[in-house]
Parts: sequence; C-alpha cells; structure tokens
Amino acid sequence: MLKNIALIIMGLTSLEAVADDQTVNQRDPAKLAQFMNNLSGQWNCEGGTAGGTKTAATIEFKGKHNNQVYTFTQVGTKGHTNTLESVWAYDAPNQNLIVSRRYMSPTGVSTDMFEAESWDATTLLLNARELWSPLFAEHRFLFQINSSEKLEVTWEVKRGENGYKMGDYLSCKKSDT
Repeated sequence: MLKNIALIIMGLTSLEAVADDQTVNQRDPAKLAQFMNNLSGQWNCEGGTAGGTKTAATIEFKGKHNNQVYTFTQVGTKGHTNTLESVWAYDAPNQNLIVSRRYMSPTGVSTDMFEAESWDATTLLLNARELWSPLFAEHRFLFQINSSEKLEVTWEVKRGENGYKMGDYLSCKKSDT
C-alpha cells in the first residue's frame, strides 16, 4: 500500500515537472526576443469593433537600452482616435514580460498594466492585471505575427461564463517608412 502511494506521488511529481517544463517552453526568453524583433518597426492598421465601427491606427514598436526595454505607440486615425503608449520589459528574475500602458483620450489619461501569459516567436498573449483599482472586466490582447509583413492585434473581454469575446481588432501591414 505504501509502495503504491509512493509511486502515485512520484507520478504526480513527474507530471508537475512536465507541466513546469511546458510552461518554461512557452515562456522562453529567446523566443520572446524573437517575437520582439518580429514586432519591431512601423505598422499601418485597419480594423473594427464588435459593434461594427471601422477603425484604423498606426503602430510603432522599437527597442531601447540595448533592447532591454521596448516602447509601443498606437495612434488611432479612424474610429478610436486615441493614443496608447506603453513600455514593455522582460522581468528576468520573475521570467515574465510586463507591459505598463497609458491610454490617452480627450477625457484624460488612464493607466493599466498587462502581464504575458504565453509567447513564442510569432504570438503573444497579454492579460490585464489590477493596478490601482479592480478591473472593469478581465481582458487581454492577442498579438499574432503572420509573416514579416502582417500583424493581427485582437482585444478580447471576458463576458461571464461565455468566455472571452472580441472587443476590437486591427489587421496591420509593415510600413515602408
């Protein structure tokens, strides 16, 4: 009996190690660096909202301080004409990407924070985290680089037990400038 319990515990420990290895593989800093490199540059985007409003924006993503920190600037040119500025940094001790963002609109500036859930060389999932007050709803951004010239950005909001629903999206092409 004790031998069986010991085998079960060893098996669970092995499963935990496999799960930890999978998490580490999904959060490989080298793959994140590759994603950042793929995202770097200027993008022209068109998109829309779940309500059907057409939107457009420009995005600029660039490394600073020997690519230890990145800046992301999104300027709305149609529909949502607000500006987003954020600083992206890999927190090496905690092995995580943290994004601090400012959302500027005619009514003022709001600040929020996102934490990476997973990434690879072409995909990044950022989840909103509480900063000063509770979140209005769980929400996240999904970045997908489909080629060196195409980027998809989707903002999703959790709606009860129905899971995440698209809030808005941008389809972007690399700019020549």
